[in-house]
Order: sequence, then structure tokens, then C-alpha cells
Amino acid sequence: MEYNKEDFLIDSEDDEYITRCVIDVMRRNFILYSNEGNANTATCDTTEEFMNVLTVIRAILPEEIVNYVEPT
Repeated sequence: MEYNKEDFLIDSEDDEYITRCVIDVMRRNFILYSNEGNANTATCDTTEEFMNVLTVIRAILPEEIVNYVEPT
């Protein structure tokens, strides 16, 4: 599936938007931080679900705001 970044642009600077995304591959979760200081975690139950979300994240978010947790 193709995702168009233009479909996800904010309409106004007053809107809440993602400023940072932290991806933890080992835990299969995503932590999304907003410009308003909110943080939301999305945890995936399966590898397939994780890969689907990762595909969307890579398609619509700028690389400079995406960070990965170092494996331990």
C-alpha cells in the first residue's frame, strides 16, 4: 500500500502533531510525542502488526524525528 505524506499534513499550527517517534523493536512498541507535550504508546501484539505500523511510520514521518531504542 502506498501512503502519501500530503494526506497527513497538519492544517493549522494550532493542531497537535507528532514531534518525535521512538521505536522499540524488541518490545514491538512505538512512543509518539506531540508538540503539546503528550506521549502515547502503541504496543503491537504480533510481528506482522508491528511491521505494518512501522511501514506507515516510515512512509509519513520525516526521518529526523524517528529514533530507535538501542537493543540491550
